[in-house]
Amino acid sequence: MAVNFVVNELLCFVKFHYGKVPKGDILTCVNGFCTYEEVSQAKKLIFQLLDGIEPKVSDPPRCITRKESNNKRHLESEDILGVLGML
Repeated sequence: MAVNFVVNELLCFVKFHYGKVPKGDILTCVNGFCTYEEVSQAKKLIFQLLDGIEPKVSDPPRCITRKESNNKRHLESEDILGVLGML
């Protein structure tokens, strides 16, 4: 059985600190240090990984495409934390 490794700095940071640091502090760090593109790429990646999990996750969250706005990075960061919270 082959194992795929995916390395994403933002997802590693969030996964390491999730459950140890308050959610608001994680969001502040991600929104302060990561670009819009990095957050969007991490969100797409975590939803792709979620689709590939066996056995399938029951009632997974939807991957919502956010429109360009001042709040987009924060909302997508919250989406990432939502998926991690569900897993």
